Amino acid sequence: MPPLLAQFAIRHRAVHLRLWVPLFLLWLLLFPLALIVLLIASIAMVWADTRPVRIIAALLGVLSAVSGSMIDIELAQSAVFVRFV
Repeated sequence: MPPLLAQFAIRHRAVHLRLWVPLFLLWLLLFPLALIVLLIASIAMVWADTRPVRIIAALLGVLSAVSGSMIDIELAQSAVFVRFV
């Protein structure tokens, strides 16, 4: 399952900011575009004599693996933390 929510925590000197971004809305907006790209990519893969089902399955596996990832960047006076749920 792709990530549905992203949590951002940003700290710069005395300013602390926490954001929760609903990614499921982004997935809903990108769905029609993804269908068009999928159709074009599948036609190109069949024309190039590759296996489109295996490649699409691998891409979906990578997208599903993003859920649970954490990115943590710290500098001297600031820090950024991103977590995909």
